[in-house]
Amino acid sequence: MDYGALDALILKHEGKRYDVYDDGLGNLTVGIGHKVLPGDNLNAGDVISEDRVQALYLNDRANAIQSVKNIFPDFDTYPSNIQLALVDMMFNWGETKFRQAPDTINLIKSKNWPAVASKLGSSVFSTWRSEVGARATDLINMFKSPGGITITALLVAGILGYFLYKYFKSSPGISNSSFM
Repeated sequence: MDYGALDALILKHEGKRYDVYDDGLGNLTVGIGHKVLPGDNLNAGDVISEDRVQALYLNDRANAIQSVKNIFPDFDTYPSNIQLALVDMMFNWGETKFRQAPDTINLIKSKNWPAVASKLGSSVFSTWRSEVGARATDLINMFKSPGGITITALLVAGILGYFLYKYFKSSPGISNSSFM
């Protein structure tokens, strides 16, 4: 597994915050998508160091990878983009929630990647898609093209889009109608 690509994908989807905040679903969160646990001894508004962000993230990443391997024993044989997508999904959902999607698990085990993409795009997952936005689109596209769209291409497109947005937003005399 390409850990650099995995870290970039998760960071893109989770962001990084040093302050403990409510994720909008009632979960206290900090760092790179770390759901605060009672043993973390953290409260809303607390601020943590970069070292603690990294320690929490590396533990969460290891747990997500192990959880994926618990469900998919042949995980290491999957295409690279599928491995990245599955760990990112597990990082987001957790193993308990992931196991609540047995039809999707069976499609993954059958290695029917287009069917997995279709399932994730179906009404069954509409709440998840509305909660995570671009993450869902990225993951669905990774399942649609397991050997095609690379994480590097997704990141470059995202970075380029950000800089174009900033440029056109701050450039006098250029408006959104200039794109038409």
